[in-house]
Amino acid sequence: MKKILIFLVMICLMSTMAFASTVTRTVSSTAGKNADVTVSLAVDMDPGETYYVIDEKLPTALTVTSASNQGDYTTTAGHIFWIVISGAQDITYTYHINTGSQDGTYTFTGTYGSEITSERAILGSTSLTVGAGGATSTLPTVTVPTYAAPASSGASATATTTTPTTGTNYIWYIVGGIVLVGIILFMKK
Repeated sequence: MKKILIFLVMICLMSTMAFASTVTRTVSSTAGKNADVTVSLAVDMDPGETYYVIDEKLPTALTVTSASNQGDYTTTAGHIFWIVISGAQDITYTYHINTGSQDGTYTFTGTYGSEITSERAILGSTSLTVGAGGATSTLPTVTVPTYAAPASSGASATATTTTPTTGTNYIWYIVGGIVLVGIILFMKK
């Protein structure tokens, strides 16, 4: 029975490779100084996903002026969060930024994840050049928690994570912890 249960858990974990939601950012590649710029995040949910978290990290020189659908940009400076805890569906979020008076190329990073899709980098546009010069694209580095499954019914599950070098990804630790507790409780039944 335990082998069947472990096999089913492995199938569920491997199925996340076949089905995965995406979040794709769209932003102009260039803008003038003190310009208002709209950034879009298109969320494409896969069937079966009911909740997700988006953590969009902004360059410090840019100022958020608004975010759609209760995007939280006041709790943690330089971040915008969208958290959906039930009824997740395809949607496009937008937020508005002011470019300020500094020339430069600014890189956007961000992550998203759900109960099926592990933490991933937001796809699409990654940079905005303010003032003179051309745009460049830089892919962000993502930290993903990993989990070890129990070897037997008497064993306890342990979680190992890598430590982020920048920013705060505490939401992913909470989501991972909830999933781990669910697996442990399921294994005890």
